Amino acid sequence: MQVPRESTRNPQVIHNTPPRFAPFRGWRYAATIPLAQVLTPPYDVIDEHARRVYEQRHPYNIIRLILGDPRADRPTSPEAYQQAAQTLRSWQREGILQQEEQPAFYVLRQRFSTYTGEQKERVGLIGRLLLSPWGEGILPHEKTFPTAKADRLALLKATHAHFSPIFALYPDPQAAVRGILQQTTQLPEAARFTDDQGVEHTLWVLQDEHLISRLAAHLQTTTFYVADGHHRYETALNYQRWMREQYPDAPPGQPYDYAFFYVAAFEDPGVTILPTHRALHPSLPVQRERVLAAAAQAYDVTPVSDDEALLRWLHRLHPGDSNVALVFPDGPAYKLHLRLDRSYVQEALSQVPPPIGELAVYHVQRFLLGPGVGIGETPQEQKRVIAFRPDGDRLVQEVRQGRWSMVVLVAATSLAQLRAIADARLIAPPKATYFYPKLPSGLVIYQVRSSD
Repeated sequence: MQVPRESTRNPQVIHNTPPRFAPFRGWRYAATIPLAQVLTPPYDVIDEHARRVYEQRHPYNIIRLILGDPRADRPTSPEAYQQAAQTLRSWQREGILQQEEQPAFYVLRQRFSTYTGEQKERVGLIGRLLLSPWGEGILPHEKTFPTAKADRLALLKATHAHFSPIFALYPDPQAAVRGILQQTTQLPEAARFTDDQGVEHTLWVLQDEHLISRLAAHLQTTTFYVADGHHRYETALNYQRWMREQYPDAPPGQPYDYAFFYVAAFEDPGVTILPTHRALHPSLPVQRERVLAAAAQAYDVTPVSDDEALLRWLHRLHPGDSNVALVFPDGPAYKLHLRLDRSYVQEALSQVPPPIGELAVYHVQRFLLGPGVGIGETPQEQKRVIAFRPDGDRLVQEVRQGRWSMVVLVAATSLAQLRAIADARLIAPPKATYFYPKLPSGLVIYQVRSSD
């Protein structure tokens, strides 16, 4: 899929338009509400079990807004969306949610450890970004699908609020923005909590007009690369179109002309992409001999009898590495080294643009899952039979227990690969990236109009 080329941007036109990255009066939980009990990850990583856990954890848990109120018969019914809107209004009236007195940017620091034990810190800026079509200052790397967008649009129309920020990256080679963010982290914090994954989140409310102006100026003409939240961005575009149909004479710069964003710099050492390993559902029949025969066409295949040794090897792979591993419920595991000198591999890679052909997840689909298992390339088909997980150590344990018919372990996609794909206006294969940590839903809420 190609994304339209970015248009030439006229500085004079930009100067006369509303600010591109702007502060807003966010809604936040009252100080007496325990954030660890009421916040969740983004809606699209919450399964049904987790949803029930969040619903039972606290009566004011944000799950009642982002996935509809549990009192409704079905979570995606009109009744559920209206219940969410009523709940939002109720929490606002009762002071459970309180609005900032003046517009603000929000600085979020997340301290965390990766699955390999590495300690990291990521600092980003929360604000609102003026909407524009793909290719005009904002670039995707992932394809979106109608069902998810229809669900999010229905919720947005009912609540007129964004509960989860879209995550985007921007270039900041001179640390112009990061320097200001680091200054902010020296100020008194507004909130702090630790989530279920052990990630420590600290929030600062930035209302200094001078610093806000400097940040907005630095981000006025930058290109943003969406990391997580492609569906939510397109939902914001659809909502803007819907509102513009109702208010065609409204001047530009209305709240619905913006989307809710968290942005971090490519150069931030805490920006982390985890691997997206492939675990095949046990209902899917896998013939080991067929998979290994397919693998031998493109890889050097080495059996490994020690799972701990395999995992140590896996942890040493650098982001962007093309080597992968196969693990079955029994027998040895296998390390696979891609042979770029083979004509079979060269012919396959010549059929796709280089930024795509360099991805390990493309190789896995093209050389293993397709010919070895018969799984197609479409995201819909893959989602039915594959679980995409970043925790390789646990997946090896689970496949050995028979919970999966096969696991494919991969290295993480690198930031350079993601940026090359977006710059080339290409779309990556499904589940090419897993950014970590996820952003909390409900920490700050951007309401674009009253839902009364």
